[in-house]
Amino acid sequence: MALPLSRQKRKFVRIKLQGQEALLNIISFEGKLVDAAKSKPVMLIDISPKGLCFESDLKLPVDNQLKLGFSFQLMNTDCQVQGNPVWRRKNQLWQYGVVFTDTYHQSSLLNLLLKEYVRKACPDSRIVHEMYRRLAAQYEKELRWQIDYRV
Repeated sequence: MALPLSRQKRKFVRIKLQGQEALLNIISFEGKLVDAAKSKPVMLIDISPKGLCFESDLKLPVDNQLKLGFSFQLMNTDCQVQGNPVWRRKNQLWQYGVVFTDTYHQSSLLNLLLKEYVRKACPDSRIVHEMYRRLAAQYEKELRWQIDYRV
């Protein structure tokens, strides 16, 4: 059973993705670039403006020096995001949590696509849409404060 919003630890709503495949690339490890031509299909479990969860038969280290890239389609739009694995657990396959390291503009685009995805998936759920809109606006405000305007 889902916890009430006031009791959840997460800042952002996670969108469950049913059968959504993505291509995983290992971009770099410990600052060294890896051959990006090699990609592996993985299954996305859920996604939020801040990160995603995926499942794979690969056993990867949980290390902030490991940079992963994901390519997938959302709302008929090609998306590419990058992030670091922050947790791993073994079920039948390996499941990973990834926090995004993308720029403000990439995060904003993903945020817009997720809003549209929720709106189309649940057209009668006005409360869910309002909650997601509010959390997304809060996230946008936090992102603006993180931008370094110095040149």
